[in-house]
Amino acid sequence: MNHTTAKHSRLYGLLNKKRMMQQRHDLFEAYSDSRTRDSRDLNDKEVDELIRFLNTYTVGGRQSGYKNDFEKGDKMRKRILSLCYEYGWVKFSEAKKRHQVDFDRLDAWMFRYGYLKKKLNQYKYAELPALVTQFEKVLESFVLDL
Repeated sequence: MNHTTAKHSRLYGLLNKKRMMQQRHDLFEAYSDSRTRDSRDLNDKEVDELIRFLNTYTVGGRQSGYKNDFEKGDKMRKRILSLCYEYGWVKFSEAKKRHQVDFDRLDAWMFRYGYLKKKLNQYKYAELPALVTQFEKVLESFVLDL
């Protein structure tokens, strides 16, 4: 185990409390940048990030000002779209006379590497924080490779 027993216990306590035990392997994969699906192989930083996410995640809680689950996740989806511009995953639209996100490329990435293997708009609010973290890590590695 690459992290303390106390952190491991805290992680599983939060997963149980937040009713996310069934999604735990997908979360482990997302927070480890697809390195592992086993919590024992997570390092300290990955466990800390996952615990931080679980602490802010609310089960069935409804925030005022949001109509539904899709709208709650809109800010996180927009973060991913802004990262697409940073990656250069854009194509020029003749109709709008400007660059737009290349959704064909984004969807292909989502189906191949996204931790739940589905289109961006199909991710639920609870699933988006892990996806945003995964996508940001891709950007970090992309920048480091330049």
